[in-house]
Amino acid sequence: MEMEIVRKSLDGAALNQEEIARLFRIPLFSSESATIFAAAREKSERAGNGLAEVHAQVGLNVAPCPNNCLFCSFAARNEIFTEQFELLSQNSVGFGQFHFLRERSNYLVG
Repeated sequence: MEMEIVRKSLDGAALNQEEIARLFRIPLFSSESATIFAAAREKSERAGNGLAEVHAQVGLNVAPCPNNCLFCSFAARNEIFTEQFELLSQNSVGFGQFHFLRERSNYLVG
């Protein structure tokens, strides 16, 4: 059923709230999830005529989140962020320019 939702989206139809919620419940490391990511890439390529724009964000603080949403990199269970980190606001612009613009981001959001 979830793959029917993916097909519906690829065909250009809008998804309703329940359909979107069903897709978010799919385990991250599954073949269904890989299919969703492939479909998302296809939609992005179509929307941008094969071109991409890279945006980067600078967070002033980061810490493991106890809500543990399966899809979120901040979730404590995903162990991507294991410690709290805080960047002083006066250092954030320089940090962003050095790390992201150097890597050819088109736009920087702070």
